[in-house]
Amino acid sequence: MQQIITKKKYKSTGALFGDEKAQVYGEELEKIAAENGGVLTPDSVVKAAENEDSPLHDHFDWNDSSAAEKFRLAQARQMINHIEITVTIDGDEIAEQRAFMNVMQPSKNGKSGSNVYVTVEKAMTSKEYRKQILATAMREAKYWEEKYKEYNELSEVFSAIDITAEDILDE
Repeated sequence: MQQIITKKKYKSTGALFGDEKAQVYGEELEKIAAENGGVLTPDSVVKAAENEDSPLHDHFDWNDSSAAEKFRLAQARQMINHIEITVTIDGDEIAEQRAFMNVMQPSKNGKSGSNVYVTVEKAMTSKEYRKQILATAMREAKYWEEKYKEYNELSEVFSAIDITAEDILDE
């Protein structure tokens, strides 16, 4: 017997909007997908959001000038996030890794910090940045663990993640 979904709860993960908006957006995105044979594309979302009555409308910047600037900033982030580096130390190549790491810059003068990118060297040698990156890595590992928890074959990996998380969080 097939189960029927009676309610869906949407939440925001890493977005600039909260869970309340995520619920509204999720429901609207479901409608758009249903209208398009179960398929959702960025084009179909923007087209639907153009209508000022759409619950998605306010999420978008409809001013072409400021939207263009935001798009260029997104392109810059995408560029920074996709550059990798291979470092050679004493003749030994270290595995490829991201060249720049996204961290929260410490606040100054009581103002809240801002997200910035730093070189791997700076991230590794700054206690604060290293702590942030390790915390992010552990969140990602725990997310991965939760995603694949039903696979018993990975239990040793899960155990190692849990032990490592405890060690890092205790520092």
